[in-house]
Amino acid sequence: AKVSCYLHGDGLAKVIHGDGLGDFATSKDFKDLLKVSDKTYPQDNKQFDIVISNPPYSVSAFKGTMMEEEKAKQAFDLYNRLTDQSSEIECLFIERTKQLLKDGGVAGIILPSSILNNTGIYTQTREIILKYFDILGIAELGWGTFMATGTNTVTLFLRRRNNADASNNEEAVKKFFTNLKDVTINRIEKPAQKYVAHVWEGLKFDDYITLLSKSPNEAVKKHEIYKEYDQKIKAKDETEKWNNILALEQEKLLYFIIAYPQKLVLVKTGEKNEEKRFLGYEFSNRRGSEGIHPVQRGKSIDECTQLFDVESFDNSEKASTYIYKAFQGEFDVDILESLKQNVSYQNLVDMLTFNRVSFDKEIILSAKKKVKIESKWSLTKLGDIIEEQAKSKIKVGTAKDTTNGNYPFYTSGEAILNYNDFLVDGKNIYLSTGGNAIIQFFNGKAAYSTDTYVIKSKDETNFLTEFIFYYIQNLTAIINEFYFKGVGLKHLQKPDFRNLQIPFPPKDIQKKIVSEIKIIEEKLRKNISEISGLNSVIHEKFRNIKSNFVPLGNFSSFKNGLNYSRSSLGEIIDIIGVKDFQNNFSPNLETIEKVQIEGKLSEDYKLKERDILVVRSNGSANLVGRFLFIDKLPSEKTSYSGFTIRIRPINNDVDAKFLCHYLKTDVVREELVGSSKGSNIKSLNQTLLSSIKVPLPPIAEQQKIVAQIEEIETKIAKLEKEIAEIPKAKKDILKKYLD
Repeated sequence: AKVSCYLHGDGLAKVIHGDGLGDFATSKDFKDLLKVSDKTYPQDNKQFDIVISNPPYSVSAFKGTMMEEEKAKQAFDLYNRLTDQSSEIECLFIERTKQLLKDGGVAGIILPSSILNNTGIYTQTREIILKYFDILGIAELGWGTFMATGTNTVTLFLRRRNNADASNNEEAVKKFFTNLKDVTINRIEKPAQKYVAHVWEGLKFDDYITLLSKSPNEAVKKHEIYKEYDQKIKAKDETEKWNNILALEQEKLLYFIIAYPQKLVLVKTGEKNEEKRFLGYEFSNRRGSEGIHPVQRGKSIDECTQLFDVESFDNSEKASTYIYKAFQGEFDVDILESLKQNVSYQNLVDMLTFNRVSFDKEIILSAKKKVKIESKWSLTKLGDIIEEQAKSKIKVGTAKDTTNGNYPFYTSGEAILNYNDFLVDGKNIYLSTGGNAIIQFFNGKAAYSTDTYVIKSKDETNFLTEFIFYYIQNLTAIINEFYFKGVGLKHLQKPDFRNLQIPFPPKDIQKKIVSEIKIIEEKLRKNISEISGLNSVIHEKFRNIKSNFVPLGNFSSFKNGLNYSRSSLGEIIDIIGVKDFQNNFSPNLETIEKVQIEGKLSEDYKLKERDILVVRSNGSANLVGRFLFIDKLPSEKTSYSGFTIRIRPINNDVDAKFLCHYLKTDVVREELVGSSKGSNIKSLNQTLLSSIKVPLPPIAEQQKIVAQIEEIETKIAKLEKEIAEIPKAKKDILKKYLD
């Protein structure tokens, strides 16, 4: 280890070979800082910023190898939980980590997954973790992560808290059970009420107080948790029974308060092939190939793995980035779509189970998340403040057949049709009930389909319909996740949806929120209108060209894309596929995939700058006919996939950019998609492309038009960027007034 440090530029590293569980004061192995102990907490050393550890697991009868018993009892709170045959040595290393770290120090520890759910000494170990650390991340690593162990492990990413935090929380909870005053604890306002809402679902706080007063009312007695307490808590008399119940509730409230503010990143490698894909490597015992290998030939493990990036802390394609961001306090970083099955954000409080008699502080990695609404204002159930409009009998097809309806007709999709009669008048919220959540608002006379759920405020003097709309619209992702259920096509679960709790701010606050969001929406409408106008200007420029129209095939060559097979023996090339056809004009060079093909890349399949690609088939008609201009290449060996066709102007009198701009107009795209052939999917071919007629004014005029279009598209890009920021601006307004 010392030589390795020296070779990597750290010749002064102190590497101690000794007993990691030794006594700080007397161990001959420990030197310098390790002799120091905290004055207030003598067990603690508190001299280190970072602890990284892969401690030994399951060492049989390790107790006999430790320091003398009296010193060990003083050094470790967990020591008294050990027997002569105990093997849970990893638990003591967790307590040792707590002792070594400074306040605010961080740790990454690899442990057997049993640390999260076994009982006995493991329960006390989890108490140490929960009381003295913030858990910022947990990585669940399957059996294929480490060679030949066959053990499922977890890596805990922790930050040390001050010891006083734990004692202060305990004292505050004890005080609540004495005076029953629900004051702020651990920076949580009304923590006991939040505990009741989270754990004793359906029970009001006043009902819960009757339990703590040892006079449970009927609501408490009917609750499943109380019934289980009544059946399973054994005691010699009523006094002891109530003492046990209250002690259990006090302990649960304490750990609820500890866990409630904590959010963490959960990483799961998955199983079998999914695990290999995510890790990017596998182990082999095959003779001659023993060891670790990347899952893709021709690539390194660093290139294949989705677990980490050794060079960058800001690579959104790697799970390590989200752990790193968690240490920076950033839990709102959007997780890349390709990582969502492996990486997620979790509320720690949802990973603990509070509704059983046995409370072992298990941390359950597969726990179903709950909807957690936080606000400085009191919360109220949506069902208590809304009025539901009558279910419609009108089907969507009926409205589609209406040719001259005077009233907007809302459906379970985004489309708003017209109808010749109205069902409701005034301010209403229209929600889709099938597929996914689409939430719209309209003030006036309107109709709606049979699969549309329409609600409004029950009392506009207290709760503004528009405020309800903006708030639940902000929760669209949550509504999709928690309130749309079913096999196949999911449907809105109205009973659950009615139980959604939303903040109840004063009416003047509601008005401010509505007013500020309306200003943003007006900006949205203005931007959309401007973009439409600018696109019309682009199309007008082409319509005003006074020139002969020439078939595309007269001045262009075509080549269908490369149908390639991966290999470990051939050339590594860059391949542009349908995923690289974005709304912008040219591809993003950073996302283009590298592949190793059989043999060498033929000259016929090499792309050149100023080539044009078009999607010919991809199983989705809305992608067919999308064009891409190649202004730059990632490498000399760049090709294009078999789902595309290359168009290359062979006439010097044609500006390729001008041609691509023309081909990208809606008129051409609609013609292509409407004319494309195919049984199950739409597709294009070279014959169809050849027949497209293109205006060809003099080259100077083409280049002038291109310059004008690029100026317009710069304006469009700016407006689109502003539109993309509007959802966050709405969210920020709600956050400003409600958090």
